Amino acid sequence: MAKKFVMLPAGIASYPHLTSADVHGKFADGKYKTKVIIDAEAAAEAIAEITAVATEKGVSKLPFKVDPEDETKVIFAVKSKLWF
Repeated sequence: MAKKFVMLPAGIASYPHLTSADVHGKFADGKYKTKVIIDAEAAAEAIAEITAVATEKGVSKLPFKVDPEDETKVIFAVKSKLWF
């Protein structure tokens, strides 16, 4: 099955590594990454789509979690390799 891409609604980037890849430290993997904070209500459609694909593939670790400081927000972990 080909990779499935999900479009997230607009959110706030948290600790972005967008101008250079994350290549230093314990979790360095050479990818550009950030966490995106989105209102839970706005992210409901994306959450449903991601959960459906994860269930279909048998994946238990999902790329989002409810913000412990504000339960009306969801934090998505996103990353990408340089593709051009």
